[in-house]
Amino acid sequence: MEKYWKPALVAGIIGGIIAAVPIVNILNCCCLWIVGAIVWAAFMYKSEYGYLDIGPGAALGALTGAIMGFVSGFLNIIVWAILGNWYQLLISKMIQNFSIPTEVMQRMHMMGYTVLSAIIGIFTTAAIGVIVGLIMGAIWRKPPEKIGENLSEQASEQLPPTPPPPPTE
Repeated sequence: MEKYWKPALVAGIIGGIIAAVPIVNILNCCCLWIVGAIVWAAFMYKSEYGYLDIGPGAALGALTGAIMGFVSGFLNIIVWAILGNWYQLLISKMIQNFSIPTEVMQRMHMMGYTVLSAIIGIFTTAAIGVIVGLIMGAIWRKPPEKIGENLSEQASEQLPPTPPPPPTE
């Protein structure tokens, strides 16, 4: 688990900061910043260790996503506290062109950005992180020839010596 912390922290913190910046965070509607941060963390891991398998990719993605969700959630609470009404008005004007029911819009306005939505964001980004991490692990996994080399080395160490051939009459 120690191997995951450096790439997860770097990518998660920077991705969380970018995802919390007003106006720039709109690009996160398609999970752009989440996917980008997890791909970056996977790339940093691969650069240091040479490959990233599926299991470690999922763990790295979950950790990066959780860190990013925490950072962006914390910063979004601050942004809502500072820019609350102005930011709410900006978002309302931007989504007026979409056909969102009035009741949903009222709930969105009342909710603002609360601690509950920040906590939900942590779990959501962690879940997306697992999926992206699995994909990156499948793409950057250990090449098959290296897997075969390791297995043949282990097998030769574990096999008993070959017995002599039976005597011929």
